[in-house]
Amino acid sequence: MARLDEIGNGHEPGTLLNVVPTASWGGSEDHLIAEHDLRSARVVFSQDEARALGLDIDHDDSHAMAHGDDFALLLHGSQPPDTAAARAAKELRDGGFRGYGPARRPLGVL
Repeated sequence: MARLDEIGNGHEPGTLLNVVPTASWGGSEDHLIAEHDLRSARVVFSQDEARALGLDIDHDDSHAMAHGDDFALLLHGSQPPDTAAARAAKELRDGGFRGYGPARRPLGVL
């Protein structure tokens, strides 16, 4: 990670103050998150899971736009059928969550 001094680690800025990197869990290089103390986002299946992990849910990109702590995103988008993710997505939809697009609902709805 040769350019961390320039882009920062997401928790704190580097010399380029308008760059706010965020790593995401679930890829092939997850070990780099801890290795370089990168700020990260984790997709969770429920608000309860986010609470258990001690993560705020970023419903409006405010966490993503500012340097700070790790955060969560609620599961969104289509999921493979007959999986835990598909069941969780259905529960979220049944509770009123419509994702992060124009049809989204505020957190208070859930």
